[in-house]
Amino acid sequence: MTTTARPPATHAHHPSTSTTSSAPPIWPTLLSTVSTSSRLPRKQLLLLGGTPQSQTDLIATLAPARPPPPSRRDRTRTPRPVPLANAHALGYTYRDLPTSDGEDVLARLNVYTLPDASGAYAPLVKRLLTAETIPHTSVAVLLDWSRPWDFAAEVRAWVLLLKKALQGLGREEEDALDGNREAWMGRREEGQRSEIVDTVGGGKMPLGQGEFDEALGLQVNFVVGEVGEMERLERERGWKEGEFDFVLQFLRTVGLKLGAGVVYRAPGAEGEVRGVVLGGLVEEERGERVRHNVVDRESVVVPPGWDSWGKIRVLREGFDIEGFSRAWGVDLQDGGSTGMGEEDGGEATSTEALYAARIPNPKVEDRSAPKIEVEHTPDQIFMAAQAERLDAFRAEDEVTKKQKSQTRRTNAPDDNNGRPSMNEQIGPVQFNMGGIQYDADEALKRIKARTKQDTTQAQGTPERTRTRESTPYTPGSPPQFEAGKDIPVENLEAYFASLMKGGRGGSVQNSPRVQSPRVVQKGSGEGSSS
Repeated sequence: MTTTARPPATHAHHPSTSTTSSAPPIWPTLLSTVSTSSRLPRKQLLLLGGTPQSQTDLIATLAPARPPPPSRRDRTRTPRPVPLANAHALGYTYRDLPTSDGEDVLARLNVYTLPDASGAYAPLVKRLLTAETIPHTSVAVLLDWSRPWDFAAEVRAWVLLLKKALQGLGREEEDALDGNREAWMGRREEGQRSEIVDTVGGGKMPLGQGEFDEALGLQVNFVVGEVGEMERLERERGWKEGEFDFVLQFLRTVGLKLGAGVVYRAPGAEGEVRGVVLGGLVEEERGERVRHNVVDRESVVVPPGWDSWGKIRVLREGFDIEGFSRAWGVDLQDGGSTGMGEEDGGEATSTEALYAARIPNPKVEDRSAPKIEVEHTPDQIFMAAQAERLDAFRAEDEVTKKQKSQTRRTNAPDDNNGRPSMNEQIGPVQFNMGGIQYDADEALKRIKARTKQDTTQAQGTPERTRTRESTPYTPGSPPQFEAGKDIPVENLEAYFASLMKGGRGGSVQNSPRVQSPRVVQKGSGEGSSS
């Protein structure tokens, strides 16, 4: 049995080779069309400073979450939050900027964060600034009202970091920076023409004094948060309106030189914050400009290009705007030549010195880095220094003791630190002995005087002429007393002793007869029997 292989059957409707090769590719064309229509413009935002929480809050303010889609199947889905890695070094996240009604997306916003103004971050920032990204880049410097005394140092450090990152860019990048400056001038003229009807000659409006003379070519804005701390400063630190106005005038002066805006993150001011930070990146549908507000202390809004020296002076008199403007230029030149992070403390023209003169730091800390090495004094040197101190203390103690001893010798015996003596407290001591009124105080004074006289004679002083009181009594002779004076105790004792001796072996006839101790015996023979 043999089998025969049949040829494959041919269909009449099979397309020819020429027809297949001439048909256009459908799917690539459709995919390219969809990709082009859904492509979003890319914007870039640099958040400098602040804390991770304050950076997160500002991002939520700039790009609020979109409402869920209206479809029934997607209503139960909650949009997954995009993570933000801003705890260390250069952080990154992205957000979609919605329209005012939230139905469409204006642009994709790439957000980069930096925690501090270290010079090591300059190469990282430089990589983000290319000819394509510079026209669509905005910079926001975050400040905090909990530390207003650090505003001058923080602003200067961030500006120096940006200047260092912009050094050494290529020709295309420099052209992009010049384009940003021209765009800023255009927005400034447009905003000022809306306020001033007629301009000079219909041409470009000239720049004012101290305006846009330190421009970086990047859109920079100062965002000040934690406005609730202003009440604490007023309550605990004693701040007045003058201090708050001074801080605002400083920020506006520096912002005017950079072409930057100033906005306070007050509750309910989300639209103003978005308008200032993203004003040069995203054009709103209605094209409305942000209105300025310098009257409300907690809701300050100063759009870029609106301010001037005259408007800053009107806020409060006494602010040295010329001095701050001149010192700012000097500080940027010195900081740019010496390196990042150097403090110009001690200079009279320094911006930080002028700022600290009005807004001092209540907690002055040593900003120098801690040293690993510890200086140690040798034991012998330390002990020698301590011995010298002990000798000095010992000498002081000796001098004090000598002074106290001299004071005790010079003071009277009854002088007890100014207190009255015992005699002054109890008064004179008098008593009656055998009908004789005896004054003890007077007798004591005479005894002291006699003792002092004997001491003086023993030391070589010439002997004074003896009186009847000082003449010693000779036993056997009658004592002689002077009328009107007290009888000496010593003479009385000698007199009575002679009487006792005379009574034992002496003659009674030789004994004097004394009628009264106060009667003066004028003759030795008087009073005795013949």
